[in-house]
Amino acid sequence: MCKQYRLLYYWLFLIWFWSGQVFASPTCAVGSKITSGDLAKSGNFTIQDDLGKYLNLGTSTITTPYVFYSPQAGVSISRQFTVSNISVSAVAAPFTPTNVSVSTYQTPHAYFTASPDPLTVAPTQQGAFVITWAPTTTSNASGNIEFCVDDPLYGGRFVIPVEGVVEIPDSKPPTPTMSVYDGATQITDGQTIPVDFGVTTVGTPIQKTFKITNGGPAVLNVGALNLPQGFSQVGTSPSSTNPLTILPGQSANFTVRFDALNAGTVTTQLLLSNDDPSKDPFNFAIRATANIYPEIAVLVDGVDIANNSPTPINFGTVALNSVTKKTIVIRNLGSVHMNLSNLVLPTGFTASTALPSIVYAGTDNYFTIQMNTATGGTLSGAVNFTNNDPDENPFTFNVTGTVDPSLPTDPVTPPPTGITPEINVLLGAANIADGSTTPVDLGTTTVGSSYTKTFTIQNLGSVEMRLSNLTLPAGFSLQGTFPTTIYAGLANNFTVSIDTSAVGTLTGNISFENNDVDENPFNFPVTVTINDVPAPVNAPEITVLYGANSISNASATVINLGSSTLGSSFVKTFTLQNTGTATLNVSNLVLPTGFTLEGSFPTSVAVGASAGFGVKINTSSIATYSGTISFNTDDSDENPFTFSVSASVISSSTGGGPSIPVAYPKVSLFEGQTELPSLETTVVDFGTTELGHTITKTFTLKNNGSVPLNLSGLTLPTGFSLVGTFPSKILAGLSDTFNVRLDATTVASSTGSLSFITNDPNYLNYRITLKAQVDDPFISVTQGSTTISNGTTTALLFGTNTKLTFVVRNITNATVNVSDLTLPTGFSLSGRFLATTTSLAAGGADIFTIQKDSETASGTLSFKFNRSGGTNKTFSFPIAVTSSGGEVPTSAAKIQLFDGASEISDGQTSAVNFGIANVGTPVRKTFTIVSAGYAQLNLSSLTLPTGFSLVSNFPAVVYAGLSSSFTIQMDALMTGSYQGTLSFTTNDTNKTTFNFPLTGSSEFCYAFANILLNGGCFTLPILQTVGIVEKTASNTIDSVKFAAGISVNQGAFTQSTVMNGFVGNAVVVAGSIQVNPEHVGQQADMIVVGVYRPLPNLGDDWYMMDNNNPLLWDSDFSTLTARQTGVTLQTIQSVILYQGEFLATGELFIFFGYRLSDGQIIYAADSVHVDIQ
Repeated sequence: MCKQYRLLYYWLFLIWFWSGQVFASPTCAVGSKITSGDLAKSGNFTIQDDLGKYLNLGTSTITTPYVFYSPQAGVSISRQFTVSNISVSAVAAPFTPTNVSVSTYQTPHAYFTASPDPLTVAPTQQGAFVITWAPTTTSNASGNIEFCVDDPLYGGRFVIPVEGVVEIPDSKPPTPTMSVYDGATQITDGQTIPVDFGVTTVGTPIQKTFKITNGGPAVLNVGALNLPQGFSQVGTSPSSTNPLTILPGQSANFTVRFDALNAGTVTTQLLLSNDDPSKDPFNFAIRATANIYPEIAVLVDGVDIANNSPTPINFGTVALNSVTKKTIVIRNLGSVHMNLSNLVLPTGFTASTALPSIVYAGTDNYFTIQMNTATGGTLSGAVNFTNNDPDENPFTFNVTGTVDPSLPTDPVTPPPTGITPEINVLLGAANIADGSTTPVDLGTTTVGSSYTKTFTIQNLGSVEMRLSNLTLPAGFSLQGTFPTTIYAGLANNFTVSIDTSAVGTLTGNISFENNDVDENPFNFPVTVTINDVPAPVNAPEITVLYGANSISNASATVINLGSSTLGSSFVKTFTLQNTGTATLNVSNLVLPTGFTLEGSFPTSVAVGASAGFGVKINTSSIATYSGTISFNTDDSDENPFTFSVSASVISSSTGGGPSIPVAYPKVSLFEGQTELPSLETTVVDFGTTELGHTITKTFTLKNNGSVPLNLSGLTLPTGFSLVGTFPSKILAGLSDTFNVRLDATTVASSTGSLSFITNDPNYLNYRITLKAQVDDPFISVTQGSTTISNGTTTALLFGTNTKLTFVVRNITNATVNVSDLTLPTGFSLSGRFLATTTSLAAGGADIFTIQKDSETASGTLSFKFNRSGGTNKTFSFPIAVTSSGGEVPTSAAKIQLFDGASEISDGQTSAVNFGIANVGTPVRKTFTIVSAGYAQLNLSSLTLPTGFSLVSNFPAVVYAGLSSSFTIQMDALMTGSYQGTLSFTTNDTNKTTFNFPLTGSSEFCYAFANILLNGGCFTLPILQTVGIVEKTASNTIDSVKFAAGISVNQGAFTQSTVMNGFVGNAVVVAGSIQVNPEHVGQQADMIVVGVYRPLPNLGDDWYMMDNNNPLLWDSDFSTLTARQTGVTLQTIQSVILYQGEFLATGELFIFFGYRLSDGQIIYAADSVHVDIQ
């Protein structure tokens, strides 16, 4: 019984204890804090902070205060504390568990508040109270937040220590406000539209005065005026030693002079150093132009004749009816074209050859004066003509001569029959008759359109034809130039532009003078109709390409597809482009005999897209095929589309030597090591990114075939773009890359096709699928008023600030988690990251503060973030103390200068070579200056040799560790060599005057596909295919191009021609090579080989050119001789393949190229074809 009573007593005690009868509710009087127990581990309730840490409010008191960091007064910061009622009383069931309440907060400062009061938490539930720091001034505060917890077992008054901090903004002194004016026009800092000084002549400076105003409130000091090459300062202020001091509300002037020492237009930057912190330096673009003029020299019989010379040119004493002429040579010693006109001759003298209208810089031209010898007597007088040499206009000289009847009389001999020019004028293929009364119909166009017509003038005679004095009716104007000379057998064009500003019909006569005796002047009427613009109609518009060349519908020009060897694979690709506004439909392809379709023929081409088809030539027998390719389209004015083609099949070479190869290219596409087959189901996923954050992928194209792979017509889906260039050609066995960027400019899910056109007959239109997802950004980061872009490369500068505070804001509609802050060396976190929480509610924001610990610190700040527990993303941006990574050190400046990857040494004797330029086509080089020291690099006083000019801003300052560049142009205004020294001053004590030599030259007609013959510049047809023999890894044929053609009797050069006989037909076969840059400067042999076919279907013989002599070749490359040996390869290499007369009838297929010292031969795999009948 005693034991039972004791047990009953024990249970009664428990009931009394848990019903609160043993202990009354704990006291909550201020200051009566609990002093026992460990609430981090046991008790009826727990409290956690916003980082999830349990607060130990028992015997182990909190020693580290909770920091509330506000970036400025008026910004509130809150932190949340979670109370959990864990209901220990539940173990005494069936007794009722009790609530836990938090109340009666006491704060150390009025800026601190806590709520709710009270907070009541039911058993097994959670609640939260929030402490807020809301400063209204920059005062800081610290102390304890006290509050009562009403719990029957562990209740009492508890304490949380807190600290409230307000960032004190840096004090900023008043600053000036700088403005610059050109007259009444204000110039903005950084303005790119140039302030124009106007136009002057070389040697005549012009100047402009600018006004600087100070809008206050502080005094404005303007220091050094940094002027580029070609400009100078008038006066001595402003300068670093004599600055302009401008009071608030006042202004001052400075004057800049354009020195006009060299010809050309200079566009560059002017810089003014000043102490307006937002505009230092103040810079804007300026422009000025200096023109130069020609310099005339007149020579007779090799003797220079002075303008207005009193000594006459003497034609001598001659007999009646004798032919007496003097050739007057006009030489242009200047650097620009010289214009001539208005020749005046005295009585008794005529111009048997007309005065030329133009003489190009550095060249000669002439006219001929003939004395009238029909009657006796002395003839004399002044000859003069106008020109644009400013100090010798007009040019005047005297002539004299005597006709003596007593001298034996020469019979009057008429000129030989046919020794005259013969004019023929065409519009397209239609001849135009001189003096016709029927207007030539130039067609119909619409208002506001650009409408031109090109006329061809042929010289069918045997001597050169001179043209002048073109006159056009109202509403017509000359576009480009009108030819002045057409040599025998050649032709030239002129183009007329029609004024389409109003509806109506324009008519009138076109007329020009010439020296065809029976068609001078040549004149004919024209008419053209201008209609109103019709209402827009969506329609397709077809363009057909062979390679890069556009094919005209129904053109009479036969497209030569080249030649291939017997039994080879011979495929050519054509491209269809739709440049219209509706889908292009095509059908019913018809091919001539000997040609078959390779692959498939497209049925439709989308707007702006391209599609290709391949044509295979039958190589089963030796033959020449020709005919018309046609197909139907729904392009209303080009249906059907037709064009003519030809191709030749020749026999294979003998003797074991290789023939000129023609085979398939083979395309493959890769991303990294993953091959991407041409299928719609091949998907490249760019993944998910945020708005404004681009993703770029690199794709690799490989050519596993044996001939070059031609590429064109890249199309990309909406939202993607090409970065850089898309390769147009990949040589056999090589590869190239291109880059595609997800632009991320709009929020969208993007899927679409990447496609391009190839000449691989199995993949004429290569196509894969791209996909990507662009989302709205999750967070924004700001510092003060500056919004920071994720991934920016522009460093945020601390300057003199010790600390900077950043605000992170959640701009989504879901929770964003932020973590893992990393800082560069020299910076540290001040306070917490983030100050209140690592989870930002939708629309919520928080802060963190970074402190600089070094004056030379720089690097990248980054942290991770994700939305609702998704994949982590990184937010990063660079921070630095100053723009050079720290305060400007006191160490010395050091310069390095580079031409591309090659470093240039100060004072080096080897010249930087600009190469050879075509006259009138400048060549540029960009030089990079690296500031390799630990102090800023100062630069000035750039000087250039004659013939070179600055075409970009020359930097005045390059900060330590950074680089800048400038561009120099070899002007190439006239033929000849250019050389001299480039120099500038620096503050590198070892290289105070940095200098090195420049060199280069300029030649007339120096351009790819041009050939200079007998003083004339002729154009050669461009060949499509390049081949290689003995290819090595160290030598490639990248960038090599060939052009070649044949000219018969001084006619135009064509790739293929038919000759009627060989006797008396003078031919020139010429070629032009754009040499691989890696081969320029190497020694090489020029090789020329040909296939001669005496009659159709007979065997072929290979020949090689041994210097000037054609020799039989056994097709063994080890025995191949050269047309020229020991040639130093230039960037553009011209070669005469053959000159003279051919020796027999038959067909010739001529190939050429160059052979390097390692035995490699690079050649044109397309031939020049001649059919001698």
